[in-house]
Amino acid sequence: MVICKKISQLMNIKYLDDVIILKGHISRTEYKRKGIEHNFYKDYFNLFDIKSPKKLKKKNILIIDDTITYSETLNTTAKKIYENVKDTTLYAATGGIMAKRDNMTEIAQGKFEKGNN
Repeated sequence: MVICKKISQLMNIKYLDDVIILKGHISRTEYKRKGIEHNFYKDYFNLFDIKSPKKLKKKNILIIDDTITYSETLNTTAKKIYENVKDTTLYAATGGIMAKRDNMTEIAQGKFEKGNN
């Protein structure tokens, strides 16, 4: 949230920290370990709550995630907003992407293993 607040100050745009609420945390790794990974996305989606959809109507919204591993946060936030607010435009930004081999295509894995970024 510190990054978001700073960007909003620098760009002179409104920062809303009370509209999209994450009600808890669940571990994808734990779901995978228990063999119930297929339940993860639904459960993760249900952790997000839109408190004031009217505040988002007809807005340009920038969703910022510090690091993307599987992109659940960006995807889930966008889906939740679109489910609750029909007339809005979304943009996404990230500070970095954490590459995991099981997320890569075969070509990307080959380049990664050879050290060709």
